[in-house]
Amino acid sequence: MIRNSLRYFTALLFGALCVTARPASADDLVLKAHEFPPHGSGTYLAGELVLIDPVNRRAGMRLDGDGGQRYQDGPLHYFAMLPYGMIWFHGAPAELRDLAIGTHVHGYFYLPPTGEEATIPPLPPDQKLYEVKHNHAVTLEDDFSFYQRRGQGWKVAKLDIEKGKIDVEPVGKSAKDGINTPYIFDINDATRVWKQRKLVDLADIVVGRPVQLNLTWSPGSRDKEFTVADIWLDDESARFATELQQRRRTKTSRRRKTKGSASPRPRRRCALGFIVPTRRSAKCWSGKRPRTRRWVAAAFRFA
Repeated sequence: MIRNSLRYFTALLFGALCVTARPASADDLVLKAHEFPPHGSGTYLAGELVLIDPVNRRAGMRLDGDGGQRYQDGPLHYFAMLPYGMIWFHGAPAELRDLAIGTHVHGYFYLPPTGEEATIPPLPPDQKLYEVKHNHAVTLEDDFSFYQRRGQGWKVAKLDIEKGKIDVEPVGKSAKDGINTPYIFDINDATRVWKQRKLVDLADIVVGRPVQLNLTWSPGSRDKEFTVADIWLDDESARFATELQQRRRTKTSRRRKTKGSASPRPRRRCALGFIVPTRRSAKCWSGKRPRTRRWVAAAFRFA
């Protein structure tokens, strides 16, 4: 029983840690049952989340514009999360229901696994021109999580509140996918500005300071323009956003009576992470109260 439980949590942890990057060529890998996708595989896609089915872990998003007619004439990209697929929101694990409609998300996708070809219905013939066949996601993340987990942040280079524009430059490690060059985003009165643990005004944004962003729809989305939905001005506000999402995740786990969850932040060289019990009254297999963290050892070290 202990061995089977450890296998389950090891598999869950691997799914949490499977941060993939798009290879140079298109990835037409067809996944097989009981097998994880190889590291470094997956097709990167990003867009605005416009439809969710949290029960079946399916959703639809409008892919980022490319300057052509796809954004206006093309269909939504419907997809399903793989059974071990991970969703991240504000830097913490999340459920699909935690992501608001309109959130700009990033994901790595695969062709339908063997036997799952009918999970996402095919498009009608008149829309085949814009079809994206990679419709099973292994990760789905908002901008905050996507860039933070890859070590990239932003620095405010210029701010023009009257024109509704903010110029930013990437700082830290450069993300392989997504936006990794200086960019101009739209801002408006609906942009939420976070400092410490409270909302402040756009005037509190300081040029030259590092920030984190979440993006949403913009009138120029067809040409890959975005509006800033949220901006975090300091580490305290970003940590607080992550903490709130972690609380939400823990509350959901306890309500579903989940015994524990896998954390992808190891502190030992020989371990992938640790298991955090979610029920305060839970007992470990020996009948004693559980430790705060249980390490999951692995035969390899995740780089």
